[in-house]
Amino acid sequence: MEDIRAEIQEAKAKKARGEPLTLRERRIINLHIWNKGESGCPGGRELSITSEIKRALEKVPRGKKKTRLHELVTAILEKAIKKKDVKLMAEIWRHIDGMPKQAVDVQGKIETATWSELLKKIEDKNANSK
Repeated sequence: MEDIRAEIQEAKAKKARGEPLTLRERRIINLHIWNKGESGCPGGRELSITSEIKRALEKVPRGKKKTRLHELVTAILEKAIKKKDVKLMAEIWRHIDGMPKQAVDVQGKIETATWSELLKKIEDKNANSK
C-alpha cells in the first residue's frame, strides 16, 4: 500500500515539474487511498424510497405479532382469493415463478471461414466493384 502512495506522490511531483506523464501516472494521479477506518462517505448513502418502504415493511406494529410485510402479503393473497381477482392472481404467479421462457425458432445457414478466406472474399469484392 505504501508503494502505491509513493507512486502517486512521485507522479504528482512529476506533473508539478511539467514533465510528461505515462498513462499509468495520469490514471493514478487522482487516486485517493483511504486510511484504515476512514470512510469515503461519512454521512452514508442517500436512502431511496424503495429502501424506506422495505424498512417500514420489516417493522412490527405495536400490539401486533407479525411484520407489516406479512400483513401486506396476507391482504394481497386474501383479495386475490376472496374476490377471485384473476389479474392479481396472475401477477402473484409471475412473481413466484417468473415469466415462462419463450422458445425462439432460428433458421438459417451459418457459414464458417478462415481469415484468409474472408480476406480473399473482400479482395474479390473490391476488385469486382472497380
